[in-house]
Amino acid sequence: MQMGRDQLRAWIKRSMMNQTEAAEFLGVSKVLISQWLKGVRTPSLDMAVKIQQHTGIQEESWLLTEVSTTPESVSADADKSTV
Repeated sequence: MQMGRDQLRAWIKRSMMNQTEAAEFLGVSKVLISQWLKGVRTPSLDMAVKIQQHTGIQEESWLLTEVSTTPESVSADADKSTV
C-alpha cells in the first residue's frame, strides 16, 4: 500500500486539480494540503475518514512511514548486533 501522501498526490493529478482546488474540495486550507503532501503533517482520524469518503484513499495509508534500507543503515545495524 502506498503512503497516504503519495495516494493524495496521485488523486489530485487524476482529478486534474491543483492543490488549491483539492483543498477547497476537501474543505481544508492549501497550506494543510501542502503539509500532507510533504509529510510534515498527517490528517487527524476524522479528516482521514473524510478524505476516504471523498477520494477513496484508505485511512490506514496515513499510518505508513518511510523506512530507510540503504546499505549504510543495514550494515550499521549489523555492526550493533555483534557488539
